[in-house]
Amino acid sequence: MFTLTPSRNLFDELFRDFDSAPSKSTFNPAVDVLQVEDGFQLRAELPGVAKESLQVELKDQTLSISGEKAAPAGSSQGYRYSEIQYGKFQRHFQLAESIDRDRLEAKFENGILDIRLYLRPEHGPRQIQIA
Repeated sequence: MFTLTPSRNLFDELFRDFDSAPSKSTFNPAVDVLQVEDGFQLRAELPGVAKESLQVELKDQTLSISGEKAAPAGSSQGYRYSEIQYGKFQRHFQLAESIDRDRLEAKFENGILDIRLYLRPEHGPRQIQIA
């Protein structure tokens, strides 16, 4: 004879391992660094982050990106499962001496922060004349 233990309703059973409110932990944006002809391009994926909450700072040879992805109002109630991360973030990148610190450009569009890092003229590509 088998004994069955009382089970929760089907919905609860399906989501038993996901019973949590939205994450308030640190948001860690994905970043790509591409080498381009005249330097580097750094792209950070920041969906849902307001431009006003972003900061880009250069101190010595360290480029820092920081900000906050705010959770929607009332987001701690009613969730049975959530993978979207919210919270403050910081990313730091050590720049090479060959980067021109006076020539950095940043733009933010459609949730992508795009930072152009140019090489100093003496470190950039140059044509060498053949004798």
